[in-house]
Amino acid sequence: MVVTIFGDVIIPHGGEVALVSLIEAASLVGISELAIRSAVNRLADDGWLVSEAHGRCSIFSISEQGFLRSIVPMRRVYQCPDVQWTGQWNILIAKEWDLERDVYAQASHDLQWAGYGRVCDNVFIRPQIDGDNMLCCAGSLLEKKVVCFMGSVKQCPINGRIEEVINRVWDISTVAARYMAFNDCYSPLLEELSKSPSMRSAQAFALRLFMMHDFRRIRIIDPLLPLSLLPRDWDGIKAFDLARKIYQALLPLSEHYITEFMNVRDGSMPAAQKSFYERFGGLSPT
Repeated sequence: MVVTIFGDVIIPHGGEVALVSLIEAASLVGISELAIRSAVNRLADDGWLVSEAHGRCSIFSISEQGFLRSIVPMRRVYQCPDVQWTGQWNILIAKEWDLERDVYAQASHDLQWAGYGRVCDNVFIRPQIDGDNMLCCAGSLLEKKVVCFMGSVKQCPINGRIEEVINRVWDISTVAARYMAFNDCYSPLLEELSKSPSMRSAQAFALRLFMMHDFRRIRIIDPLLPLSLLPRDWDGIKAFDLARKIYQALLPLSEHYITEFMNVRDGSMPAAQKSFYERFGGLSPT
């Protein structure tokens, strides 16, 4: 949840937060102060966050390495489905890749969060997306340890049909099941929000966090394949539309909570950057 809060709230609002505000925000979704202190200290030890004392207040911000490693998966969370696909594939092949087990696991996660699937221990693939960085793991150990290629199925045939390759490389059935569960869980919320219920800004903020936390956890394991490579009636399309509508409905009140009740070193958290409203294909401030 701390990662969700940083990605969804703190980074687009200046990138830093007072620890006391983080604790108060997390309490709205039932997380204790002790759990938050433990989580941020662990993330700092792992190089994701940095802390700084400002008087009697502790300020936490995402580290440069953490930002570089998170910017691509964070962008993918809000990415519209069925981006224009050229039919090309990105292929990463490791060179002299002799990593310790824990380092290899983290490197594999970096690639998975960027949409890559593992063909074998040192070969990863994903559909090529126009305008996107092929490696998509700046700040990772992988940056200088892989060779990048582009290819197409016709030029570089892979053993078996493309559907078989996709099912071997990605666990599409699990992703589909989690999207279905998300739709079942949050469709009633959208129905309630459509009735324009009155609520406090803190409630809207908490609902936004709950929803985005669940949605983000699916999106980081979803390779976001083009629709032409996915089963018909893909549940991810409905889930994205559902998340977008709920996010938009909660946006004004949840943003009010952020800018009025969350603090940084010099006062209230600033308004969201202009790029924030590009999420989900375009959001309205009101």
